[in-house]
Order: sequence, then C-alpha cells, then structure tokens
Amino acid sequence: AAAGALEGEPGIQTERSFRGASFQLRGLDAKYVRILVDGMPAVGQVNDVIDLRRFGVEGIERIEVVRGAASALYGSDALAGVINLISKRPRRALEATVFAQYSPTREVPLIGNVESTAAGGSIGTRQGDLSGTLSFNWFGNDSYTLYAGNPTGLPTNGDSRSSFQGTGRF
Repeated sequence: AAAGALEGEPGIQTERSFRGASFQLRGLDAKYVRILVDGMPAVGQVNDVIDLRRFGVEGIERIEVVRGAASALYGSDALAGVINLISKRPRRALEATVFAQYSPTREVPLIGNVESTAAGGSIGTRQGDLSGTLSFNWFGNDSYTLYAGNPTGLPTNGDSRSSFQGTGRF
C-alpha cells in the first residue's frame, strides 16, 4: 500500500491506529497533510485523516511529496505538506491487475490486536494518445479490543470496518 511506500522517507513519521495509516510531516499532525490522487483531493477522511492503506502501490506510478511553503498553494489543510499519488497510465491496448493482501492478527501499541484484509484491481486501455482506467479497492478491519486501562480514553471495543473505493480516469 502507499503507506508502506512512504515509511522510512526522511521527515515523514508514520501513524498507525485502528483508523488506518497516516503520516506527520514536519512534526505536524496528519490533518495538516493534504492527500491528492492525480492532483485531486482524496476523499474519505475519518477524523481528519485519509487512510493511506486504501491505495495499493500496484496502481501508483510515483509519489510526490511537497514540504514547506510550496504546500500553501493547496490550502490551509496543507500546512505540513502535500502527498500526491500519481496513478499509472496504461501502456498497452488492454491491461488488467488484481491484488489481495491479508495482514494476520498483529499487536498495535495501546490498541490491542488488529487483523486486516485488502483486495482490488484495475482494468485499463490505451488507444493512441487516449487512455482510461477503472479501478477498485476494498479494505476491511476486524473488530478490536483495547487493552484494559488504556490511556487513550477511546472506547474499549470497536466494530469491524470496511470501505470500498472505485475510481475512473480517462
């Protein structure tokens, strides 16, 4: 996922929780990082955060990270910076990809055990200078139980979640 591709990048700190994977830039919270897909704002924020695990790397050609003053061009929610996910464009008359990912139960600090599953795919075509791609992603988390006496003040149990995203680009 795009979250894994950005881990270890200088100046970017990973934040993982039961809500997903997000990033801090320049020491500012994830709500100050604007996430773009092909230059357009990504949708689907939960508590001011876009879960970057939703975007599979198989559909991404490159990731651009803008830090500092240049990010002011993108609005007040880009104070820390901008992460722009640039999609791959089809190179042949017909292309298709699929993926599936399963993350077995793992321990997340202060949260407990979390299990997640993801799947998706895309189909694209290219005819001369014209191209188009339809893609979909599904992501799901199992229910979770926080540790007893957790300091987060969050509920001690959470329901399973899933999200579906479909996009088209021509």
